[in-house]
Amino acid sequence: MSTIVYTLTETNNRTGFVIAVFYDYAIALDVAQSHATTRIARCVASDARLQDGNPDPDAYAIQVEHGGKCANVAIVHVASGELDDCRWHIRECTVVEPATPPEQPFDLAHLPSITGRLAIKTFEDRIEGRVRSRPDRREPARRGRRDP
Repeated sequence: MSTIVYTLTETNNRTGFVIAVFYDYAIALDVAQSHATTRIARCVASDARLQDGNPDPDAYAIQVEHGGKCANVAIVHVASGELDDCRWHIRECTVVEPATPPEQPFDLAHLPSITGRLAIKTFEDRIEGRVRSRPDRREPARRGRRDP
């Protein structure tokens, strides 16, 4: 069985990340517009610091572009028509459940290294409740001059 969800991502000139995943498109759009409103408030506060006065609170507007079950939310500077670098995107995604649940527990035996064997041993110890504390084997670093 598959489920349709809507991802809300925020992007700017350098990065992008997922903010949330929603079952309802309208809620995702409302949250995107809420993030844009918060960004506008920060832009107006920044303008107030730069202009040493009262900036126009209507200097920015939210622009929403719908395309089927996808949407793009952006901030537009009304006077110049320039878009802000921060944008929010809503995309429809289908989540498909696996056909059968995994039958075998997590197995680290395929790791050939000593580190892998140590991880297996530690993992087995934790499962069986045999966790033991080990003192730190390194001696503390000495700082400064050594006395003869």
